[in-house]
Amino acid sequence: MPDRFGQIPIQPEGAVSPKPKDPSVAKPHEDAGPKPEVDKPRRKARKRVSPRRLSPVLQLKKKHFLWGLIPLSLVLLYSLIGFTGVAYYFTHIFPEKFKERTGYTLTLSEIHFNPFTFRFLTGPVSIHRNYAEPVVSIGSLDLKLKPLPLLRRDMICSSVTIDAPVVNITRNLNRTYNIENIFRTIPERSDKESGDMMGFSELPFYFSLNNIAITGGKAQFTDIPAGKKHLVENIELKLPTFSNIPFQAKKYIRPYFSATINGSPVELTGHALAGYGEGGNQPTQLSSDIKKLDLSSYVSYLPIDLPLEISGGFADGKIDLYFDPKEEKSNKLSLKLDLKLTGVKAQNKEETIKLAVPSMTVNGTFNPTTNALTLHKLIYQSPKITSRDSSYLTYLDALFPHKDKSEGEKIDVNVEANPFSLRLESVNLFDGTLEFIDGAREKTAADTWLNLQFQVKNFFYCENPKTATAGQADFRITGEHGEDGSILAYAGTIDPEQTVRGKLKLLNIPGGVLFHTLLSTTGREFKGLANLTGNLEIKRDKKQGTFNHQLADGYLSITDFIVKDGKKNLLTAPLITAGPIRMEDRELYLGKVVAKNSTTNYTIGTRPGVLKNLAGKELKYSSINYTGDLILHPPAQPDSEVIFSDFSLETTEVANPEKNRENIIISGTLGAIGKYEAKGTFSLNPFSAKLDTEFKKLQGRSTLALFSQSAFFDKLYTNFSGKGSLTLPGGSFSGDITLHKGWYELAKNNPIHWNELTINGLSYTDSPANLSMDHILANGIDYSWKMRKTSGDPITTAASAIREMTMMTSRDKKQGLPAAVAVEKIDVKGSTLKIEDSRMTPVWSETLSRLEGTVVTPASAGGEKSSSFSFTGLLDQSSFAMSGTSSLFAPAAKTSYSFKINDYPMASFHRQLQGAAGIDTSSGRLSLECSTEVDRDEISGSGEITFTDLYPQSAATSSGLALALLSDLDNKFTVPFSFSGSDKDRNTVLFEEIYAAVQTLLIKAELSPVLLAGDEFSELLDAGTILFEPGEFTLTKDDVKLLGRYTELLKKHPFVGLTLRGIPSQADRPAIERKLQRRESQRVREANEIHLKKYLQEKELFESGLGSKQSETAETGDIVEKDIPQKILSGFTPEKERKINVANSMLLDMATKRVTVVSEYFAPLSSLEFKRIQVELPKQPVTENDAGPPGVSITLRAVER
Repeated sequence: MPDRFGQIPIQPEGAVSPKPKDPSVAKPHEDAGPKPEVDKPRRKARKRVSPRRLSPVLQLKKKHFLWGLIPLSLVLLYSLIGFTGVAYYFTHIFPEKFKERTGYTLTLSEIHFNPFTFRFLTGPVSIHRNYAEPVVSIGSLDLKLKPLPLLRRDMICSSVTIDAPVVNITRNLNRTYNIENIFRTIPERSDKESGDMMGFSELPFYFSLNNIAITGGKAQFTDIPAGKKHLVENIELKLPTFSNIPFQAKKYIRPYFSATINGSPVELTGHALAGYGEGGNQPTQLSSDIKKLDLSSYVSYLPIDLPLEISGGFADGKIDLYFDPKEEKSNKLSLKLDLKLTGVKAQNKEETIKLAVPSMTVNGTFNPTTNALTLHKLIYQSPKITSRDSSYLTYLDALFPHKDKSEGEKIDVNVEANPFSLRLESVNLFDGTLEFIDGAREKTAADTWLNLQFQVKNFFYCENPKTATAGQADFRITGEHGEDGSILAYAGTIDPEQTVRGKLKLLNIPGGVLFHTLLSTTGREFKGLANLTGNLEIKRDKKQGTFNHQLADGYLSITDFIVKDGKKNLLTAPLITAGPIRMEDRELYLGKVVAKNSTTNYTIGTRPGVLKNLAGKELKYSSINYTGDLILHPPAQPDSEVIFSDFSLETTEVANPEKNRENIIISGTLGAIGKYEAKGTFSLNPFSAKLDTEFKKLQGRSTLALFSQSAFFDKLYTNFSGKGSLTLPGGSFSGDITLHKGWYELAKNNPIHWNELTINGLSYTDSPANLSMDHILANGIDYSWKMRKTSGDPITTAASAIREMTMMTSRDKKQGLPAAVAVEKIDVKGSTLKIEDSRMTPVWSETLSRLEGTVVTPASAGGEKSSSFSFTGLLDQSSFAMSGTSSLFAPAAKTSYSFKINDYPMASFHRQLQGAAGIDTSSGRLSLECSTEVDRDEISGSGEITFTDLYPQSAATSSGLALALLSDLDNKFTVPFSFSGSDKDRNTVLFEEIYAAVQTLLIKAELSPVLLAGDEFSELLDAGTILFEPGEFTLTKDDVKLLGRYTELLKKHPFVGLTLRGIPSQADRPAIERKLQRRESQRVREANEIHLKKYLQEKELFESGLGSKQSETAETGDIVEKDIPQKILSGFTPEKERKINVANSMLLDMATKRVTVVSEYFAPLSSLEFKRIQVELPKQPVTENDAGPPGVSITLRAVER
């Protein structure tokens, strides 16, 4: 049995208490010492005896001698073992075994044992470890043993005398003792807490120590956890008996105790009670007066575990130790208490419960042998209890702690033998106060009960329920709540299993106090005055060990009832009734609940604080009848509200609804024109509802936001009508909805309007978010599309806008996107799209009118699946068409589309193209075809743009020539283009891509116009000059071929002309000079020949005339004198060549002849329009710088149209 003096294990694990033994079968003790070898000399002597025969007389004497020798030998052997063997065993063998088992060194000296008187006497004894200060030391020990019980291994002493014992005990931080190993032979109990002292009933053998006398004792106790030291000196103790088996001594000493405790002398003097017994067997009473005993210093050493820790208080009174040797074993020793406690302060370990008792009376008896405590009278005067817990059940758990035992664990053997028991014959509490403190750090009482009165009679508690006796205790509790006149009355019985049953009445009690008491809430959430009656039962849960309460047959009415949720009123009702009420551990059944003319104010998706504070209790009803107003707030928008007026809710069979049976009807109005009705099935546990709803012209932005966490509804401005099935929880809806004329704020200050949106086959759930629609018909959409630098591709931008409207992103941006979104088909009719593109400078604006189209998505589309779309319409009266594929519900999906527009006026881009050099942007038309692909953030595309009737500002500009070369006979030309890159970082638009392509052509025209004519005329790229041989102006075959190619170019490009310009060159001068020199030489040669012939003729003529005269004179002999002509006399002188000088005019004439020759080649074209062949004659004087090759330059030019 567990005593209440603490526990220190003194026996190794596995040892058990011995069972009583039958002396008749007790085994004899084994010899402790060595046996003397007395037979060996006798054998040797017998061998030396002569074999001769002895006389009969001698033989008889010899036999007598031998028989007499045997008893003597036994006595001598017994004496040897008793006087020397016991001493040897206790001085040599037993210390070694003791050290082996405990680790401590046992030193005994001067062991004396008389085997005939059975007196055991020893000198100084010490127990120490490693030669440190002894833990236990004894000056001398004197035991008078009873011999016969030793045969049963029982130790019974008629007297025990201990002189000068010294004990040094230390309690460590882990609440273990330094002397525990000394008692390691004691088996450890499974339920024993660390630091508990040993119970004497736990020893592995039976004992009875009688007439115990201790003189000159000393005990030093060091309590490390408490930081205290206690010294008890001059201990003188006389104890009549101490045993765990029945034994009756012939005579007992009177109990006596004296000591000096912490410097204060204490003496308990016993005296015999007259008229009881005779001689030394008279009952003895040992009395001690206590004055101002500090409870906090000694309460931790009490032999019982108190439910609360005592931190202050003093005890005055008397303690009597009563010993009656004639009583049975269990009643020989008893302790009587008659105390008055003042200023008692106590709290639990968590300090959530505090107790202050100004005055307390304790009168009772404690039997240490049977562990029985009987309190005859226990009176609390004006106690005050302060709690930071929310339930009175906490007090019961604290006052009656439960020792948790695993299932199947056996009750401790000592609890079965001697369980602790408590009997309260009379308990009275007067003028008590109970305060509930709101919050662990606040000091203001949130709830106070005054004038508490509590009476209990004949209460009994036992550790071992098997030994608990039958019977019930009576109790009664009354009290008043604060100053509001509320009354509490609870009376009934308490059975041995600590189950409390009684009738409860709470009258005019504040609603907060009521719910605080019954539901373990803080109570702040409830207002009003309540009356509650019912049968309340409080019992301990056998598995959990905690107390729970149950209420049956209860009826509740509350007037001016208010349920608070934070600062707002969750429910307001003039009168609310409920009953019959049944409350169990995890369930509160309210029966039929009726609330008329009430107002409920609730935020969708939140759990009111009152429900959070119900300590896990589950609310149930049989039916609800509610009329009044219902004010609902959308999630995360507590300042916004939707008021359902004339709201009516009727439910039946809520607690046990039948499957598919209609049990709820809801109706009401919303605003001036909104109406709704719903009916279906409803279950409270678990909460579920399936309602068939029909509604008309409900306000969309606020109403739809009640059923979804999506931020979409925050920007929706419309009224809606429809019908369908609504399922709760989860907020799922399936049916058809029509959104009347309204708008959605797709971007700030830029809403998208519609005349009507009809949604068929709508299916929506909020958690997890899931949205699907069979068909959307959008009529009269009107939207201003403002495109910015960061807008990206138009189709992906539009897809992003559609995703924003359908993906239902949560308001807190944490829930992400729905698990699945699917729209099978979208039809758009009669819509208008106003485009404002600020990516162009200045901003370009245009209107898409008569926009119609279709978007088709395969069934169950979502994720990466794409939707096909096609749209047509007018852009400034020019028709356009667009078609392609894109995912409306996956931002990373691939998008591809084509766009085509015909005959769009260039004047629409007049302002944006003012910087285009030489182009008349006020005229002309364009047609565009473009294919684009967007894969995540990468964009690529290609296409062509056809310009019609596009004119230059002037034909003389490079733009004029470029347009002339590009344009065909129909005055059209096509420009291909392509682009690629990051759509996210792309800073250009399609218009700029096209403009850049045109500018590239213009640059080509400036560098080499022939490049614009295409590869067909590539040989003309470096053939802009007809070269002639110096001094020549005749065309070669190659020149004629080249001029033929130019003729073909002119025929293919009717708006292109040629400019022919002769190139005068100094290279012609030597050639002309040589040619003229040859002509001069020929002339001179021919002239000299003529002049020589004439000279010879004249000379011959002169000479012939002279001869005739001489003949005549010869006949006559006259001397004829005649002068010789000077020409003949001087001889023939030839003409010399003149020096040739080529003038610049001759060079210009040569260039003119050449350009004339080339222009004459194009003579058949001279009749073409616009005078396409233009000849420029050289007029500039020829300088030394004109040293290039001679020829005619051919330049392309645009002709005036």
